[in-house]
Order: sequence, then structure tokens, then C-alpha cells
Amino acid sequence: MANRSVGVLIVAAFAGLALGQEARSGLIVTKFGTFEPSAGRAREEGKGWTLIGVEVYVSRLSHDASSPGESSWLTVSVDNYQKGDLEATPVLLNFLTRSKDWQYTLGTGLAFNQQITGTGVTLDTERKTAFAYHFGVGYRLRSLGFPAVLELRYFGNAYDTLNGFGFCVGLRL
Repeated sequence: MANRSVGVLIVAAFAGLALGQEARSGLIVTKFGTFEPSAGRAREEGKGWTLIGVEVYVSRLSHDASSPGESSWLTVSVDNYQKGDLEATPVLLNFLTRSKDWQYTLGTGLAFNQQITGTGVTLDTERKTAFAYHFGVGYRLRSLGFPAVLELRYFGNAYDTLNGFGFCVGLRL
């Protein structure tokens, strides 16, 4: 599981770099944190799931010179959260907007899930691809001179057992 997840993150990072060939595109943010499932079997697996991810800034959509600190971006993100037999790897196309130290994001795409099927004693796991989305808010720590952001995101998944909140620290590379 972990090797597949790391491989997907590396491929996504290089794909984003290939797409982002304009000025300041290709900026990469790596994310580390925790995921808290909101319901179902995922909560039974426990709290404090591992959350890792990478987000590549593909294209700047807007930048108003009269409003410094405000801009909008198209990004691609690949995240992975897992615990026990459950795992989700959403690959999303995102719209991210910044206003001073705050940033807001909304994304949609596909999640590659490992989920539990069956009932009672006949439980099994299977891999499925499903619709996924997220929305979130972040605070950039640039006023401290540190290239980092604190983020809270809600991850949605067609397999609703894998819905929940992610809290992470992102480091700009």
C-alpha cells in the first residue's frame, strides 16, 4: 500500500512540473498531517490516520498588481490517507485563491480507494476508483519568514466511509 502511494505522489509531482512551464508555475508544496474520518467503518479503524500529499501549482489564473498578495491558481494535488485496511488517494484538479496570508481551495477529481466490502465475518478489501472532491482553508506562515502553510480540508469521496477532515502542514519546495 505505502509503496504504491509514494509512487503515485512522485509521478504526480513530475507531471505537474511538466505542465507548469510558466513563471512561478511548478511550485511544489508537500503536505504532512492527520486525517479524521467522519463516519462509518473508517471511524472504527481509529483516529489519527496518516495524511501525506503533494500539490503542484500548474498555472496562475489571475494576479492583480493593484492588490498585492491576492492571486488565483490552478493546481493539481495528490493526497493519501490510510489506516488499517482502508486507504484513499484522491487526485484532484483545484482552484486555489489567495488573499494576503489566507488561501481557499476547491477541487474535484478521482480517488483510488481501498475499501472494505462484505458484512459480518465475511469482510474483504477491494480497490475501486470513485469521484472525489475537497474544499479547504489555509493560513500561510510567510510573515514568519517560513515557506509553510497550515491547512484544514474536507475530503469527500463517493465511498462516503472515506469522507473526513484533514489537517496538515504544507512545506513549499
